[in-house]
Amino acid sequence: MGKNSVLAIRLLIQTSYLHLKNMIPVFLTEAEKCPPEALGFNGEGIYDSSDYRTIYHLVTNRESRSVSDLFKRCAMALILTKLLQESEQFFVNAMGEPFTPTHDDIMLAGCTLFLHMMNLPCNAHSITELQVDVSNYQRSSSQEIGCGAFGVLSLTNHSCNPTAARSSYGSIVVLRAIRFISQGEEVTDCYGEHYGINNTETRVAKLLQQYYFSCTCDPCKFNWPSYLGLSSKLKLKCLKCSKAINVDQGLCTKCKLNYNESSSNDVSTNVHLYNCKDIGQQIQQAVVSYDSAYNSIIEGKNSAENIQLVCDIIKLIDQYVEQPNKVYFEAQETLKHCLDRQGSCVFKKD
Repeated sequence: MGKNSVLAIRLLIQTSYLHLKNMIPVFLTEAEKCPPEALGFNGEGIYDSSDYRTIYHLVTNRESRSVSDLFKRCAMALILTKLLQESEQFFVNAMGEPFTPTHDDIMLAGCTLFLHMMNLPCNAHSITELQVDVSNYQRSSSQEIGCGAFGVLSLTNHSCNPTAARSSYGSIVVLRAIRFISQGEEVTDCYGEHYGINNTETRVAKLLQQYYFSCTCDPCKFNWPSYLGLSSKLKLKCLKCSKAINVDQGLCTKCKLNYNESSSNDVSTNVHLYNCKDIGQQIQQAVVSYDSAYNSIIEGKNSAENIQLVCDIIKLIDQYVEQPNKVYFEAQETLKHCLDRQGSCVFKKD
């Protein structure tokens, strides 16, 4: 029995049979009449993670699943239903007294479990803790200790270069930015396939197999190299076309915009221009500060000042440096470590 099976049966136990019996007909009507973007909202128009409705209406990808896959999940739902029945603790009346479930009662529980056997693999999130090695902080690693269903988190789409990352605080999962997010830009999460770890072909195949979509994020679209193939050279980019700037000439190598002048807006293109030499110096100073902060962090000093210095280099690279870049990737990993250190941790010493 996998973790999603355990989570599915826990969902039903926590919700209770009486609540299911009252609410499932309502949910079925909502699924039939409401557009997909409206599913999960309660009568007051609020999408509340504590409301079971948000979990019930998560996508199942049933139409994309094979017959063998559906059969396997249906069989597991049947086994879980039998376990609930044998426990004599799920099918209970308002007084908490067990009763013999009817065929309809069993079908209600079984069909709901079958639904969760389909929607949890695509929507559940890991609950983790950081194992901090105080003998060598660089050997610290995040370990999965459970999984949970979080309605709001499940609304975030995947990117192999996500804008945010998750940290666990006990049974609570917090999503926080790990790079500069422009106004109107989507907040994205990583479903386990990151460009720095796996190549494009592997990522696309794994995402399609489990989540039934073909990833079209920038790392997949432009076939970014994984970590070992990244360059540490910080090449300033044009803010119109994102191509590299020739720093000696102060010109974009593609659209020839001038980045020699003071900060201003180009009237013809409405693009914000900057002085490439000034920004280059700012980035060099930020790299020195980041290196100092990193050395302090791996000694165990997870201070707000160090975290801010890490954020500063990430923001500058995001705004002015051509992607992908090794310094950027390493700074993001450092920031994720710092954020995880603020959450659930266990400390060990060799």
